[in-house]
Amino acid sequence: IVFILGYAFQISSGEQFLLALVPIATGAGAAFIRKSVQFAYISTIFTIVATWILTMQVFHLNTHPQYLAHIFTSFGVVIFAVGLQKGTNKDFGNFCKISTSLFFLASIIVANVNLTTQSITFAMGAVLLLALYIAEKKKEALYAMALFLNISLLFLLPSYKIKAQIEYYPLYFSALSIAFYVSSFFFKKESDVLKNIGIVNQLVTTAGSLVFSGQSHSFSYYRPRPTESMTYLSTGYILTVLTGLDYFVRRKANMDYLTSFFVLSTYIWHLWYLNISETLYYSLPIGLYFLVLGFLREERHNEHDNANILNLVGNGMLIIPTFFLAQSNSGWFYPV
Repeated sequence: IVFILGYAFQISSGEQFLLALVPIATGAGAAFIRKSVQFAYISTIFTIVATWILTMQVFHLNTHPQYLAHIFTSFGVVIFAVGLQKGTNKDFGNFCKISTSLFFLASIIVANVNLTTQSITFAMGAVLLLALYIAEKKKEALYAMALFLNISLLFLLPSYKIKAQIEYYPLYFSALSIAFYVSSFFFKKESDVLKNIGIVNQLVTTAGSLVFSGQSHSFSYYRPRPTESMTYLSTGYILTVLTGLDYFVRRKANMDYLTSFFVLSTYIWHLWYLNISETLYYSLPIGLYFLVLGFLREERHNEHDNANILNLVGNGMLIIPTFFLAQSNSGWFYPV
């Protein structure tokens, strides 16, 4: 309350900094006396406030917000390391994790449009999550680490340090997916998690590429450059290779069906990029795909009802488009 009143009365920056130290000390003292870390959260919050006042208003580093962002990141790393020490009780460990999250959030906010600094912050977060997994063996930490690495890469690519061309973005994210999957062969205990991360990461990359390629095609006056087209399309082929490899490595149920679906989808996507409008190029593979699925369901799983539905869809895709195409003046060869 004293700090808020002092701020409201527009006292000097130095006095604001000194007032911010009061709740830091009282929060830490209350936590120590009452043996409860809940009071320590006050210290964390006002440490952020005091550091901001000291750097931005006392030292006037407004033009270099990245310095403050790096300070917050450093605080987060230190308190996280303290929380990982052996013998740390659960409440204090949770306090350290939450405080680390607050420092990293403050770092991201302060960095604002400085993409390089934000990228470094998320990269450091990924490192801490990896350390958390090593210490506590929580698989969720690996998934969060993968998310942070992707966000870090997303901020890094357009930064002034890299200035990567946007058409090459899918290749960078695909390389990250491949790196996750390949690393699974070296870390046996985390093998399944890393493989899952690699496939999911590539699936998201492919979906994003498909969305952006669709936006590119939605404008009649704009056609994607050949390089842009192939980099977007390459994500589909990489996804197909990863899922196909995963089927042969892990023999997971239905992964072969998923791989075949990606093969067909990438084939159609490729036709779309080549501006091929001939209907049979689309309907024939789709029809055969459903017929093969029906056959496999019948032979492998004895699912007669599902097989009949798949066969009906497959035959429909073969017959119905051909019937309508044959009605045109130049459609004499379609029945053949």
